[in-house]
Amino acid sequence: MRILIVEPSFYLPDGGLFYTPRLQIVGLTLPLLASLLPGHEVTLWFEKCQGAVSSDQLPVTSNGFDVVLISANHVQAVRACEIGDYFRACGIPVVMGGYFPSLNPCRAREHADVVVTGEAEDTLPHVMAKLAHPFGIEGYVRSANNCPLEGMAHPRFDLVDPSVVDRRTLWAVQATRGCSRDCDFCVMRKVYGRTVRRRPVADVVAEIEARGHRALYFVDDNLTLDRAYALELFRALRGRVDFALVNMDSSVVDDAELLDAAAAAGVRQALVGFETLVDPEAVKGFGTVARYERLIDQLHSRGIMVCASIMFGFDSDGPEVFALTLRQLERWRVEFCFPWILTPVPGSRLMDRLVTEDRLRYGQDFWRLPLGAAGMRVVFEPNLMSREELAEGYGRFLRAFYSVPSMMKRLPLGPRGALPWALNLWCRRQVRRGLHPALQ
Repeated sequence: MRILIVEPSFYLPDGGLFYTPRLQIVGLTLPLLASLLPGHEVTLWFEKCQGAVSSDQLPVTSNGFDVVLISANHVQAVRACEIGDYFRACGIPVVMGGYFPSLNPCRAREHADVVVTGEAEDTLPHVMAKLAHPFGIEGYVRSANNCPLEGMAHPRFDLVDPSVVDRRTLWAVQATRGCSRDCDFCVMRKVYGRTVRRRPVADVVAEIEARGHRALYFVDDNLTLDRAYALELFRALRGRVDFALVNMDSSVVDDAELLDAAAAAGVRQALVGFETLVDPEAVKGFGTVARYERLIDQLHSRGIMVCASIMFGFDSDGPEVFALTLRQLERWRVEFCFPWILTPVPGSRLMDRLVTEDRLRYGQDFWRLPLGAAGMRVVFEPNLMSREELAEGYGRFLRAFYSVPSMMKRLPLGPRGALPWALNLWCRRQVRRGLHPALQ
């Protein structure tokens, strides 16, 4: 069969679709889905780079496909539903999966013939077999969300159009799946289960060597959660990677052996979920501001840049939280920050609590608003400030952090500062366009 796999773009506040000429990070989802479809003719389509699928941009007409697969998160949900409607109107079966359909299956089903909830490895082959049957398939297919990662198929990055990448592009890779942390704003345990599954280190290394990519983004929710596994992986990657971006938390603080191994493995940037600098232990159940400061110092001493993930709008946050956070990050010389407005995800305890307390501003369908689920809009009633104070303070923080005066305080000068300065200036352009630096 001829199969089109689409990653939708998303709508901006001005009503237009987001467009970028190049992918900064090539995600794992579309190439991984393609790897599960041997024997089929597969086309990958990144709408934000390659153009709207409902236009004449496609390499063949819409009627040239037998099946369309759409993978979407909540930011992309509105556009995903439009794409589903378009191809169904053309008489082409549509299968929809990803975070949005997994957490909102009934809403997704209105725009797709088949909704896959959870993981693809144990669902997509079944769906495709049924679609090839004269009677087809409709409805819902649910994953057990415990797919073993041993022998995981290598993603088909060879199907990515070369025109959407360049020498600066990071390529996604996965070593583990799941997170054992139980944060009330997160749904990773709901989507992937309560345990962390691990690929054999030899499998990860073999995939990286076969692909030839030396600039990588590990999509693992928390790569260092299993210390022994992370240490084995970092040691095996030494000499094979030039630049790696990984997700970690403060549990690695003071672990010189693990941090040394990470640096030797080519880890050059760490995305750390601090979430808040006001009362992190109350919000996450672990971590303190003092631990965060030590971790940042230890990462910097090994040449690893820090990207702090911060959320604003927790019940302990008042109007002063924005200036306090900015001062701390500048004092710690944190190179990057991905700040978000706290946004309840369907299925999370945070969503359940806000519904119970009648604090949702737009109901549970706020994802229909432009960037409504992107962590850039206030969709609930905060506790210690007004919605307006939260929105204005967030915007002020984002602009201030990526201002030139803040960069002068945070970033090194000379050759060592070339990369962080270049990336900060790119983030600054995104912010001035009204976009989040992580939306790409």
